[in-house]
Amino acid sequence: MQLKGGQFFTEFGRINSQHPHSWHWLDQPVINTRLFGPDGMRGPGARVSWLTPLPWYSQVYLSMQNANGETMSSFLANEEFFEERPIGGYPFFNRPVKTLKDLTYLARVENSWNLSESVSSKLGFSGIYGPNATGLHGDTWIYGADLVVKWRPAKNYQGWPFILWESEIMKRNYYAKPDIAGVPANTLRDWGFYTQLLWGFYPRWAVGVRGEYASGAGSNVSFDPATGTAEIVSRNTDAFRDNRTRISPLLVWHPSEFSRMRLQYNYDYTARLQKDAHTVWFGAEFLYGAHPAHKY
Repeated sequence: MQLKGGQFFTEFGRINSQHPHSWHWLDQPVINTRLFGPDGMRGPGARVSWLTPLPWYSQVYLSMQNANGETMSSFLANEEFFEERPIGGYPFFNRPVKTLKDLTYLARVENSWNLSESVSSKLGFSGIYGPNATGLHGDTWIYGADLVVKWRPAKNYQGWPFILWESEIMKRNYYAKPDIAGVPANTLRDWGFYTQLLWGFYPRWAVGVRGEYASGAGSNVSFDPATGTAEIVSRNTDAFRDNRTRISPLLVWHPSEFSRMRLQYNYDYTARLQKDAHTVWFGAEFLYGAHPAHKY
């Protein structure tokens, strides 16, 4: 049994619980940005974890966190966040944290198995519940599943060769219940997945590709603060709720054990844009000081 308190990343799935420098790709998947914000979901709180006595690795996490703040985008968030990207177009309702019902609650279970001498796997399920910033009775559910399978032969050179396959799917039910006359209540359902394959084909070199898709259901609103009225609009006008497909090839080179160079290309398709989007990313990392342990 382990107890943790303070400011920490919410341990939902695989990507959200990691710092950006721990990601294999340079950016996070689209659905993670939509549900947890550009900087990931994190906040002050407490977490307890329990390593069960099952014959395989099985761990349970339970946590609660302050639902307020710019990194709690699907929950109470803050006014600055809603000014930039209001969820579903709904106006921000300032709902302070006063009681336990104003916190977010997470449950996660993950299990790991060694399928053979060279193949291991980990399967996880996560769920979060908490209040949102549409009104006194607005709330949000987020749930998902994640899987990772890794192959590495018993005889390897500093970890190479290897094949790593990771996938995650998640969904958000955002119950918008505004306390403003003329602004309709609605349930916004947003979901998405990504799957990525990374192949360490030669010592210090790896190539990979990630495919992802994000979509949803439930119309947006266009709120006019001057009149206090709202108009129903399609969610496909919203860059954070439309249908989006992304393909991301990746090339990785480790000049040394303490450095990494990454070159990534993103192809984005969404009907909201007249043309497909193409972006190229380059990242260089150098580590100084003690060498941390590698995470599974």
